[in-house]
Amino acid sequence: MAGDAATRYLGTLVVDLKELEGKLVELPSGGKRGLRREKEGFAEVLDELGESIPKHERGSSVFSEVHARILSATDTLEKVREARALIDKLSQVLEASEAKIEHDRENDLSVLVDIIKSTAKRKDPAIVTVFEKTLKYSSQIADKAARTRRRNAAMAQGDGATRPTPEIDMAPQPSIPPESTATKRVLVIDDDQDVRVSLGLYLGASYAVRAADCGAKALELLEREPVDVIVLDLMMPAMDGAAFMRALAAQGCATPVLVLSARHDAQEIAKRIGAADVLVKPFDMAELEDKLSRLLGPGSGGDGPPSSQKVPAGTNGAGQAQRWY
Repeated sequence: MAGDAATRYLGTLVVDLKELEGKLVELPSGGKRGLRREKEGFAEVLDELGESIPKHERGSSVFSEVHARILSATDTLEKVREARALIDKLSQVLEASEAKIEHDRENDLSVLVDIIKSTAKRKDPAIVTVFEKTLKYSSQIADKAARTRRRNAAMAQGDGATRPTPEIDMAPQPSIPPESTATKRVLVIDDDQDVRVSLGLYLGASYAVRAADCGAKALELLEREPVDVIVLDLMMPAMDGAAFMRALAAQGCATPVLVLSARHDAQEIAKRIGAADVLVKPFDMAELEDKLSRLLGPGSGGDGPPSSQKVPAGTNGAGQAQRWY
């Protein structure tokens, strides 16, 4: 997904300018024009002055006075440049953070809009009036996409060529599963809280969603509450996705597992650890829902016990039902 390459900023958040108090200036607009600036080779000049001035300062005290001012200015410049580099970095971080936070907020809003539309279609059509402004705001992207499609179609008719439609960041439009799927249980395992919350909100409109932030907690949850399908992150601390799959197999659990990962080798890893399917990031929610529908299949989560219960110990001689535990 967009923004997935973002990493948490761990650098300094404070720039101390106390040492520069009284030395900083302001210039009017265009005030830097005409100012003489440092040129290439200044470092060599500074070294030379450091060697030569002491040899001639007896002949003129001006040598040492001017040299002292040059050294003081050089020291101040170093502090100014160091502070400016930190401030420039913080400015970049703040700009990137602003964009990423807006992106995440828009994603969450899209999730809520999908839930509103799903509820309106399946249960309560009147809900759209309650969220009129929210739906209108969200529709701006879809409207832009529609205008782009119409423009491309007109251009294609004009010159007889089919031109590709530019990619538009459209909010995901989930397919609405049958009412019976609300009884189907999905377990999301991911150490990223944003992922758990977003998937919980989105999938919660169609499924009973449970979540765990690590493999160990997921195994404990499965002991108490079986599910029909598991959505698994690969990269997690302590117990990663591969270790969780080994533990799941050791417990005799046959739940289908859908791996979600941004790793370039996610397909190979998913196959190696025995996952039923894989979805490589970035992906849209429609892809996720399509994969879940295929894994659940018709009748899964129905009258029989969920697949995440342990495999049966066997039947008795009378042909009675198998025991699950």
